[in-house]
Amino acid sequence: MSYVGQHLKEKFRKMDYLLWTPYRSNMQNAKEHNNRVLKRLHRIIEASFPILVNKYGIELNLTRSLVGFWVKIELTVSVHNLDFFAFDESRIITN
Repeated sequence: MSYVGQHLKEKFRKMDYLLWTPYRSNMQNAKEHNNRVLKRLHRIIEASFPILVNKYGIELNLTRSLVGFWVKIELTVSVHNLDFFAFDESRIITN
């Protein structure tokens, strides 16, 4: 089974997901299929995985339950997203 194969797309479609994979530039109908916005989003997602692995250790998940596993994943992604904000305590206004 290939990553771009119809079998995998059908499997995801039955779960109400749309599996979108960019075509290679030399593939038939690549220009019509490849959406610039989706390709940009795809690059952002692919660039985030090494950060989640190296900086936050998302691959090393020592939880003992499915709920613990899910919480670890959600917390890791949340911390990663919060890292985009520059928190400067000196700018916080207190009364």
